[in-house]
Amino acid sequence: VAELVYALAAGRLRRVGDITSAWWWNLRHLGDLRAARRQVRGFRAVSDRDVRRHMAGGSARLTQFLRGQIGRGEDRFSGLARSGREAAGVLRSGTMRASAGVWIAVGLVLVAGSRHLLTRGVPAVGDMVAFPSSPVDLLRSWLSGWRSAGLGSEAPAPTAFGLIGSLGVLFGGATGLLRTVLTVGLIPLGGLAAYRLAAPTRSRWAQIACLVVYLTVPLPYNALAAGRWGALVLYAAAPVMVGILARASGVAPFGRVRPGAWRIDIVGLGFVTALAAAVLPVAVAAPVVMAVGLALGGVVAVNTRGTWRLLRVAVGGAAVAVALHLPWSLDYLLPGTTLSSFTGASAGSQPSDLAALLRFEVGELGSAPLGWAFLVVASLPLLIGRAERHAWAVRGWTLALVSFGAAWASQRGELSAGLPPVDVLLVPAAVGLALAAAMGVAAFQVDLPGYRFGWRQVASGLAAASVVAATVPVLGAAFDGRWSMPDGDHSRALAFIDAENERVPFR
Repeated sequence: VAELVYALAAGRLRRVGDITSAWWWNLRHLGDLRAARRQVRGFRAVSDRDVRRHMAGGSARLTQFLRGQIGRGEDRFSGLARSGREAAGVLRSGTMRASAGVWIAVGLVLVAGSRHLLTRGVPAVGDMVAFPSSPVDLLRSWLSGWRSAGLGSEAPAPTAFGLIGSLGVLFGGATGLLRTVLTVGLIPLGGLAAYRLAAPTRSRWAQIACLVVYLTVPLPYNALAAGRWGALVLYAAAPVMVGILARASGVAPFGRVRPGAWRIDIVGLGFVTALAAAVLPVAVAAPVVMAVGLALGGVVAVNTRGTWRLLRVAVGGAAVAVALHLPWSLDYLLPGTTLSSFTGASAGSQPSDLAALLRFEVGELGSAPLGWAFLVVASLPLLIGRAERHAWAVRGWTLALVSFGAAWASQRGELSAGLPPVDVLLVPAAVGLALAAAMGVAAFQVDLPGYRFGWRQVASGLAAASVVAATVPVLGAAFDGRWSMPDGDHSRALAFIDAENERVPFR
């Protein structure tokens, strides 16, 4: 019966017929079977107990299936059996063990650094306001058409109300747990996206390098400490955006030109961008900015193939994101809307010079000279890389330079009215350097053996040492268990408003 159900679920109708006809044949010949048993019983000297004692235990059919002797094919269910047989062999490979070890270490550091946030909750600071106790309140606000902020207004509510309210329902009304997941969980989500970004290189070491560099950049931890939720959201989404744009270009190693696939890329990019824009509206422009940086990198690398394709997908993805946020997105298109309402308020951190921006020092985490390690690691493919590895490293560097330039202009006050906070502006730089670092490791495996021994090998050793050095500040920041977030928050400072024995005019 189990084999029949399996064949039905796998869609193998011919095998369903074989199993059914076999049972039907046996049932129709039960009389012949009884006659044969009576004939054998007359001269058989061995009992059933002795026969069973010498029989192999278990189900022969199940054993044959697990060995791949039954149900051979390419359906999803027989693939489960093959995956189980191959799992041990995969774990024996050196790169798989290294990847698993790195992920375990990353998990331990992130859990240790976030332990107080996980157990005591994320304080309500900056953008990270407390969620309502019931997700129904957010859904009601989203559907009402009335904005309760300030003195109230008749306007569409942000899409984030609907998204968070729906997620709150899925979490069983545990909005506090949902808030912790949507803040602390964004850092490992960004690391996972960076790890997947380098997957097309077919080098697990390149994926590890991209993961480590992206997670050791101080940006997400400084954003968490200052309560800048929008920067955290973009940090988690940016590697996915760059990965979709790279795949849309059709340039190796990220893929090849696929007829009609650009429509799928536009929808996927638009969906990811819409999720980020629910918290950070300026994220709608992020794919276009990243595509321009990658396109300029192609010009610098004298490899402009795929430029038009990735630009088309970026513009289409931004348009899909705007459409998904209707009617809320119309608020930013109506006359009289200020630009700051779209880009967000300026960063609350102290102005930084260009050197500090290059080290991603926009908060308490980050210091010289260890902060220069990111630039050292990302420089390796420019020295030893060839072919597409060099070209994509140049694209990553150009994206980073565009991001650094925008952040510097914002800090100098030249374009402060039209630029988002500096930590948001630096997120593409983090992705670009992580991408370049991945290409550096791929070049170390593929291109370096073709050179004679010399300064390139020395540069490779220096880059490896820089990766280790870059992890030191993050390891040190993990000791306090809250990534330097304050103990107090808005809820504590404004507790008198909710006090029943106080008569304070709320408005």
